[in-house]
Amino acid sequence: MNMQKHSVGFAQERSRNRPMGLKKRHSPPLLRLRDGLFSLWRGTEGVSAVELAFAMPFLALLIVGMLDYGTAFVRSMALGNAVHAGIQYAMARPPLMGGNLTGIRQTVLDAAPTAKIGTHDPDVGTVCACNPTDTTFFVCGTGGGCEELVYLQITLTEQFPLILSYPGFSNPLTLTKTGVLRLR
Repeated sequence: MNMQKHSVGFAQERSRNRPMGLKKRHSPPLLRLRDGLFSLWRGTEGVSAVELAFAMPFLALLIVGMLDYGTAFVRSMALGNAVHAGIQYAMARPPLMGGNLTGIRQTVLDAAPTAKIGTHDPDVGTVCACNPTDTTFFVCGTGGGCEELVYLQITLTEQFPLILSYPGFSNPLTLTKTGVLRLR
């Protein structure tokens, strides 16, 4: 007996698997809709995309916030470096009361990065205190009857604009760096 394999089409294969006497029936449209919705509910093909769509705004806000405050931190360090340059200039050429404060001011301006808003206006001046551990400074000559210690104080302030406005934070940020050097 010669047995040959015959290729069977899809329709013939479906009819073979169906019990005898049952014909293919078409389901009503509402049942097909229900079955389609259930298959979507059970399906997991697009779950990752939906989760990403929900998480992306928060991730973008987090990244932009890190860029904003990271850049502000680097900018603040640059302002601190400019103040330190002014302190180093003052240590090399010590100003006496009302001495070469314009040279110190110019050194701070040269070392400071270009201002994002407006211009830099460093505050350079001498202040006094009663003892070396006191952080309360006053105008020299108006002390409370103590031996005045003279300090040089340099303050540099900049307004730094943020990319976005964040609740609870001012925009622009005020970055301030202060350096103090004891003169005598």
